[in-house]
Amino acid sequence: MYGAVILSAAGILIKLLGAVFRIPLGNLIGDEGMGYYNAVYPVYTLLIVIATTGIPIAISRLVAERHSDGDETGASRVFKASMFLMSVIGVCFFCILFFGAGAITSRLTELSAAVYGMQAIAPALIFVPIMAAMRGYFQGMQNMKPTAISQITEQAFRVVVGLLLAVLLMQEGGRAMAAAGGTFGATAGSVAGLVTLLIIFNRSRSAATYREKRAIAKQVRESRDYETSGSIIKKIVAIAVPITVGAAIMPIMYNIDVWVVPARLSAAGFSGEEVRSLFGQLTGFAEPLTNLPKVLTQAIAISMVPTIVRAWKEKDREFLNHNVALGLRFALIIGLPCTVGLMVLAEPVMFLLYPMQLGGAAGAAPEFLPTKFAHITMNAP
Repeated sequence: MYGAVILSAAGILIKLLGAVFRIPLGNLIGDEGMGYYNAVYPVYTLLIVIATTGIPIAISRLVAERHSDGDETGASRVFKASMFLMSVIGVCFFCILFFGAGAITSRLTELSAAVYGMQAIAPALIFVPIMAAMRGYFQGMQNMKPTAISQITEQAFRVVVGLLLAVLLMQEGGRAMAAAGGTFGATAGSVAGLVTLLIIFNRSRSAATYREKRAIAKQVRESRDYETSGSIIKKIVAIAVPITVGAAIMPIMYNIDVWVVPARLSAAGFSGEEVRSLFGQLTGFAEPLTNLPKVLTQAIAISMVPTIVRAWKEKDREFLNHNVALGLRFALIIGLPCTVGLMVLAEPVMFLLYPMQLGGAAGAAPEFLPTKFAHITMNAP
């Protein structure tokens, strides 16, 4: 729970920074601009989930196993192999998104101008997977602080750079370019987060001399327990694939929304501007709030992995079951009140967060509005 508290505190701060980013951005570029902005993220998120969801957990597990056995050299080999794997994945996914952006967005009804945002966010796919490998290594050592610090740094740069570019580009290029400026904040944040992790990693390395490290590496290579990089990567993939498949369900659903919702709205007779506005209300105003509780439950899940691995290695089934039950209990304690609260307070929350876009806020809230808000909605732009 100590690790969960660190990651939860960082997650709450990150969400607050995200609110500082998304709420002014939504008020600045409106629901139409948020439609462009959120047309980019389902494809980007799906690639990020494939690259970074299962593999860091696999790295964390393998590092935790070797760390519990006192095999620090083996843990280091897992880290090096994972860095190579994630670098290759990152470059491949960057090429797919950057060079395929035109083909992807050309098939999106009324949202083809989202191509600028998709190309602006594509470079982040190079840096985020490498960050995920480093975070998995630290988490396997049961050190959650580097993950928390890098996440906060990443989000802070994303907010500052994204909002600044959105303001500048809104004046020069309109809503589509302003949305692209907002998405570029993710690229700037990923660079800042990676630099932060590299600094922490370099400071935490052993003070052993180069000659001592070479001697240790030679002993390991000559031992019977030596693992090749290929065998380590196979283990990482075997652990990561089932986790990634499960985690990819929601991004796949979001991608289906991007293709289906605008197309069906257009087929129903809505104009292009109305399609972009309605899609922006769904994905830009409503969905971010519903995703808020996941910050805390995700922190619990990540921090549970090293503890569960050690209990499994030591065949302590009672302690293992206790940790799993504790994680599920905390997830329910967090999730159920959030569900009820958002259902009951959807309307006032929307009007509080988006006072400059009352029309879009009203559309993102339930259809039947309270009487006291009726005059606001009717006169809203």
